[in-house]
Amino acid sequence: MHLTPEELHGFQSALSTEAEHLRKQLKNLSAESEFGNDTDSLEEESDETEEITNQFGTRTVLEDRLVEVNAALDRIARGSYGICTSCGSELSSELLRLNPESSLCRECKKRES
Repeated sequence: MHLTPEELHGFQSALSTEAEHLRKQLKNLSAESEFGNDTDSLEEESDETEEITNQFGTRTVLEDRLVEVNAALDRIARGSYGICTSCGSELSSELLRLNPESSLCRECKKRES
């Protein structure tokens, strides 16, 4: 499979949009995590601790996804998008449509799991 310029542009556009969306989510998450130190009870302190833990998990997932999306955009810029970073084979268009930031072919992904 060889990506046409139109397909490549479509993936680049979708990935750029996703990267911007992820950055906005991370920024909003940072704004929401402004907890005060004015706790009136242990229950309130416990609730804030739980919220911080939940936000940390969400932040980690969003940051990891942003790294993957940015890596895919970098592969587009270098001309290696759609090529498995492990074995060098071409990724299927079906796989890229399902997961545009994919860096591994199905076989290498299976071996990685």
